Amino acid sequence: MKIAKSIMMVLGLALGLLTLMSSQCNGTDNPPDPDCSGYIQATATGNVNQSFCFDNFPQYVYDEENQRVSFSANVTVDGQMYACDLSVVPFVVGTQSYSCGQDDPGFVELIIHGDNQEFYKSQSGTLTITQADATHLKATFDVVTKGYNNGETVNLNGSVSYGF
Repeated sequence: MKIAKSIMMVLGLALGLLTLMSSQCNGTDNPPDPDCSGYIQATATGNVNQSFCFDNFPQYVYDEENQRVSFSANVTVDGQMYACDLSVVPFVVGTQSYSCGQDDPGFVELIIHGDNQEFYKSQSGTLTITQADATHLKATFDVVTKGYNNGETVNLNGSVSYGF
């Protein structure tokens, strides 16, 4: 009888550990790359399902006088080039969240170059800038984008770290 209880207890512990280990998933098929040392780290779901580490050719404009901040970087994945652009006009110095609808000050775009060329432009969501100056940018974004040509939806979320 003691052996049966011991076996049941071990099986119960094993089942509990398996359940705990499987519940550690964050709910996305494309979690952010923990080894990304790029400027923009992003995850796309929907019509595009891909994790990105945008680490090439950063372009940063910080124009306090004209209240404008913009940033872009690109990456090539399996021979396909992708770019991510974001901007805020008008920009307010300090930590601020910006809406990213069609007529809002925030803007995020995922661009696919080449044969599958498409421009996924933000339709809703937010872009939060936590630090911006002439040489640094830290921001996060969580937006729903829509393809300019195909009309398909891509959810895009991630972060920007430039100059750190």
